[in-house]
Amino acid sequence: MKDKHIQSFNEHQENFNISDVSDSKIQKVKALKDESGHWYVIPNDLVSSFMKDEQDEDFVDSGEFDNKYGKYRTGGDLNLVQLYAVI
Repeated sequence: MKDKHIQSFNEHQENFNISDVSDSKIQKVKALKDESGHWYVIPNDLVSSFMKDEQDEDFVDSGEFDNKYGKYRTGGDLNLVQLYAVI
């Protein structure tokens, strides 16, 4: 059974066409959880500002936190999130 999964994975890798993402940017990300338990998948270059902004109650209460980071919020269980995307 394990061999079947490895074969399936390898076939997927062989069929993956890098030209499909040639005009895209690959970004490293971190999965982070805010104090309310919401998951975010944040680009590495925004991690320090995310953590700083999360601690600023006025920034969070004003809605600016959601405006800035809302697009990175997973909206559910992190296990159901695809951690790569064509951007």
